[in-house]
Amino acid sequence: MSGGAGNPATLRKRATVAIERINQTDHFKFRWGKLDKYHKADLAGHLRKTGKALDPVLLWRDSEDGNAALVLIDGEHRLAAYKAVGWKKGVPAIILHCDRRTALLAALGANAKHVLPLSQTERTDAAWRLVREPVQPPYTRKEIVGLASVSARTVNYMRSRWTEMVKAGQEPTGEWGRDRSGHSEDRDGSEMTDARREREIAILVSEIRDVIDRRKRPEKAILRDGWAVDTAILEAIGDKRFKDLADYFFGENEERNEWFGDTLTDDADCSGDDMDDVNF
Repeated sequence: MSGGAGNPATLRKRATVAIERINQTDHFKFRWGKLDKYHKADLAGHLRKTGKALDPVLLWRDSEDGNAALVLIDGEHRLAAYKAVGWKKGVPAIILHCDRRTALLAALGANAKHVLPLSQTERTDAAWRLVREPVQPPYTRKEIVGLASVSARTVNYMRSRWTEMVKAGQEPTGEWGRDRSGHSEDRDGSEMTDARREREIAILVSEIRDVIDRRKRPEKAILRDGWAVDTAILEAIGDKRFKDLADYFFGENEERNEWFGDTLTDDADCSGDDMDDVNF
């Protein structure tokens, strides 16, 4: 039995679980987009060639519900690979018996450390989600900083922004890059759809490239000077927007170099040896 400060104890058990008993939900997903088909294919190839199971998936069973189902919180690509090859044996798993609050931390920690780590944008969005989660006790700043690899100041800003949005009755999109400054709107004042927003971004990218592409504008000698082009772009963006971009993609000043390395804590590490072996 083990548990973090302020959290109920978490029981971890090694198990072999039938595929059909594993339930999937988007609730524990911190990664945007679909499965990586190449990673899935690599894992499926390993299963076909060796006949050996992959590393254990991470499952959650709600300790507050005696009849709770087994829910996948890490190992989506592994589970997809098992299904792709028609795996008939049981799936090795580590089952966490804990509350939902602890399970979310474990899911984020596992996604951050494994073969396909979260991108910095996904980490920032994950931190934004933990700030908004209506769990008791609320996630501490230390927990969010440690697992999402964002700065303490970023978490403070997120909390302040969430308080503002709640008071204003604003619904979050879940994307910190959008929620930090409000929703995009069309000219008529209605909220811009995601599809429209993506189209407009693509158009804007093309227009910016046209302006600075020296191949398309050979008469502009200044475009052959990379430093001059970079300086012009930075001055056009402005100091505040440039700082916002740097903070969003790389964290605050003291974290911009750290996030390239291993800055995660072991608060939600599920690799401990204090586990019982069971079969399902």
